Amino acid sequence: MKAVVVECDYQNPQVERLIEPAKSLASGGIVVFPTETVYGIGANAFDGEACGRIFRTKGRPADNPLIVHVSGIDMARSVCDLDDRWVPKLVKFWPGPLTVVVKSSPSVSAEARAGLETVAVRSPSSPVARALIDLSGVPVAAPSANLSTRPSITDGDSAVRELGDLVDFIIVSGRSPFGIESTVIDLTSTPVRLLRAGSTSLEELEKVFGKIEVTDTAKGIGEDARPLTPGSKYRHYSPVRPLYLVSRNQVISIGNDDRFSNYLFLCSDEVAAKIRNQSFRLGSETDLDGVARNLYYAFRELDQRNVRGGFITMFSGKGMGLALENRIRKATSPVPPAISSMIEELSN
Repeated sequence: MKAVVVECDYQNPQVERLIEPAKSLASGGIVVFPTETVYGIGANAFDGEACGRIFRTKGRPADNPLIVHVSGIDMARSVCDLDDRWVPKLVKFWPGPLTVVVKSSPSVSAEARAGLETVAVRSPSSPVARALIDLSGVPVAAPSANLSTRPSITDGDSAVRELGDLVDFIIVSGRSPFGIESTVIDLTSTPVRLLRAGSTSLEELEKVFGKIEVTDTAKGIGEDARPLTPGSKYRHYSPVRPLYLVSRNQVISIGNDDRFSNYLFLCSDEVAAKIRNQSFRLGSETDLDGVARNLYYAFRELDQRNVRGGFITMFSGKGMGLALENRIRKATSPVPPAISSMIEELSN
């Protein structure tokens, strides 16, 4: 099977080009489409067979639930039991990159919610995604459009390369504006819990929802035995080539050592200016939103380069910092003892 590739303007989508993908969604097909965060691979959330096909296509564990994308509050009520007290808070973030975990409606397929009594729901701000949902007339269950464990896809070309032989339609609309998945909060708990850090910051959320409990899973240092949402169990976001997390000072040391010339350094503009080995500039340390837009793209660039592996430093701070910490921790591997010894030698 070869996917039909549809090019569509992100800001002003040509609706006529989305009619066939929308029909496919409504009738059991699966479609790759751009959201403001990353590209998604979607199916009718009410259609268990279609949602099951997403799991098979991605090689995704069956206990890892999907996020259901809706056009707004009205459609959200068709997929979940949405308490009226949350609506004034949600409309401050919807449409946008916020996912909420709430009690599911029985109409949502068991496959989409991985057999749970809850469902993860969001209303995307991507004009293409919104037009596709409206035309299909159904809520769209969609995880990130990538093979399981691989970095999320933030551009149309990568979507075609990775999924072009596996899905029915791929809608191509350039690079995703945010580049990091939506933030996920659990509205079934008191206090509200942060399950996955993402493109809506914790600081913004706490202004509206009050104090939010930040789980170890959200920080990228733990896993949920029974995940309520994507990103809280299993290895994620990883390039095929090994990627090692080291300190900023260590990158500057090994980035100027010839023994590491066959590695790619994923680093800030400021660090890249201080090393001579090959680097991929993620953006300035003062612009974490810019770093986020480039992160997954850099992971995929690492796999395209003729290198042995890569090194990356942690980015921290308010706003996007927590999401970056989560993704980097999940994408990296422990530094092997031989490399660790060389780094230690340079540090002495």
